[in-house]
Amino acid sequence: MDDQHGDDFNAFTIGYGVNNTDRGAGHAAFAEGTRHFGVTSMFARAELVQVETELLLHGQPDSAATVTRTTVGAFTVGGVRDLWAPRGFEAGIGRDVTFYAVPDNLKATYGWRPMSFQVFVRVRPPSGPMGRIWNMRMSAPMRHAMPHE
Repeated sequence: MDDQHGDDFNAFTIGYGVNNTDRGAGHAAFAEGTRHFGVTSMFARAELVQVETELLLHGQPDSAATVTRTTVGAFTVGGVRDLWAPRGFEAGIGRDVTFYAVPDNLKATYGWRPMSFQVFVRVRPPSGPMGRIWNMRMSAPMRHAMPHE
């Protein structure tokens, strides 16, 4: 879902998935949102994932072993600042920080308060004749005609 006012916009996504393996199913869900205003974008993402504990602790688990699934979580918050747009390319610099929630049986390996951060450069290639995907709605007709061969 998005909400756009000129070049400013809000975007939200919610997702759910299942990873089926020969040892059972693991579930995952996430929600994320972005607020773009002027030359700045702020974003946040929350994730919950069921993982095979033995796989995280010991590498590949014994196929005969009982599978223990635990849920890990992550919360990320960050921002990107648009810097310049030479010849249609768009470049920006950003940073984010992620805080993780791990169950007690993983804390000895992954820590009591694991976190990570990154600083990055984002470069987007020039958009085609249809514009950026975030400017379109799948339910609305396209404004640009596709060229015929």
